Amino acid sequence: MTMKSASAQHRNSVLGALIVLGFGASASAQSVQSSLPIVVNGKAHATKAVTIGGQTYVPLSVLKELGIASAVSGGTLSVGITGGATQTRALEGCLKQELFNGNWRVTVQSVAFTPARTGFNTGWTVDVKYANASAQPNKLFINSLQSSGGDPVILVLKDGSQLTRNGSSSGGTEQFAPASARTLSYFFSRPNLQQDNPPVKMLLLFREKPAVGQYTVADPNMRFDLTCKK
Repeated sequence: MTMKSASAQHRNSVLGALIVLGFGASASAQSVQSSLPIVVNGKAHATKAVTIGGQTYVPLSVLKELGIASAVSGGTLSVGITGGATQTRALEGCLKQELFNGNWRVTVQSVAFTPARTGFNTGWTVDVKYANASAQPNKLFINSLQSSGGDPVILVLKDGSQLTRNGSSSGGTEQFAPASARTLSYFFSRPNLQQDNPPVKMLLLFREKPAVGQYTVADPNMRFDLTCKK
């Protein structure tokens, strides 16, 4: 993912360096060797970290303040970075709100849970409208969206986990005439995906420099908050 800030890299190192628990039974089963005060972004935190068996544990409330989501489902603790403003710089908008980066006008029109069907797991279908805002014919995936480092379309769920597309309607690689628009349907899925774990954000990653036209903003990426509507 491009344009990660230093604070985002720090949050990744936190995830890799610490075993994170809510101080439940598994932590209390062993004796606490020491406790440490916690300072979050320069401010003292009300809780403390503890060292047990040579490992340092911090409460999940600390990670929440750093923009790292957590959720317990089916006996599993999921922890993940939710794509906040300090992770990838981007234009910000809501469901049904048009975002404009000088090259494309984009609107997330709808998000719907899709039951399992033959050959497919349960998932989420997201309809996104794209309009070519350049003065020249343009191709979305060939000329504009990020083409390296993974899928440029990322869906973030309530539990902080991320999904990339399992399917897409045609049209993303076709040519858009100037001012023309079309709606693409994206399908995101994984085994055992539940309806009570809905998408909360969608991120579109654009190239630093488009092959056609130009951006009129410093950060052309787009982040849509799917919990709000305009």
